[in-house]
Amino acid sequence: MKPNIVHQLITKTDYNRAQFAVRNAYSVRVKENMFSSCSMDEVANCAFHVIRNFENPDYTYKMLAPYMTRAQIDNLLKKSAPVWINTINRFFRARERYARRVYGTTKQM
Repeated sequence: MKPNIVHQLITKTDYNRAQFAVRNAYSVRVKENMFSSCSMDEVANCAFHVIRNFENPDYTYKMLAPYMTRAQIDNLLKKSAPVWINTINRFFRARERYARRVYGTTKQM
């Protein structure tokens, strides 16, 4: 079987951030710092996709095999994974802005 591209697209850091985002998407007050097009449900959903595909790299392939070829699934993952990761990164940037505003943290050297 040809190796899939999931581990090339999703790193361990992305996986760890996704786990944090799933657990804390609704408990951290960052909504006012998020873009209006990104809801907490979307953050949790994107984090779920990152976690699911990182833990089980064949998950998407098995689910879509009856409907798409392997090349089409590769192309779908190449376009979807950066969107998932970008959404999680937006959550973390908003979280950092919130922490700076509320707690007055300074940049660490």
